Amino acid sequence: MSLKKETDMSAQAIRATKVAGWTLIILAIVHTATDIATLLSEPSQQMRAATIAMKQVVIPTSSHSFALFVYGVSFTMALFLAATGSTLLLAARYGRHVPSLIRAMLWLTLVVTVVGVIISILFMPLPPIIGLSVAFIAAAIGLIF
Repeated sequence: MSLKKETDMSAQAIRATKVAGWTLIILAIVHTATDIATLLSEPSQQMRAATIAMKQVVIPTSSHSFALFVYGVSFTMALFLAATGSTLLLAARYGRHVPSLIRAMLWLTLVVTVVGVIISILFMPLPPIIGLSVAFIAAAIGLIF
């Protein structure tokens, strides 16, 4: 039984994988910085009212308020964005001789980011739409080359 040797990924595909990875990491950093700045800044009257209302709602399965839940989900999302970006960078660095691994990761990135773009268009401001779109385009380019 012989195993077919895969050829190395092209330089363009590796570069695109790195762009997707760095884009997700930068998006995570900006997202986290925005959350921290929001927590540390003086809230507007509207934001204060919304926070007070969210603090009065307790999540049924825990003793945490809805406000804490929202921040928890937000920070967790940023963590997973950074982890996904880091995984892409590791694959680009150490997996260039295993193109099927990088292609699989790029397909996963392509699917997740296109869904993320759709969700962002429906519910979020411009920065996540742009960041996820860049990662999506980079993943698509990586798959083409």
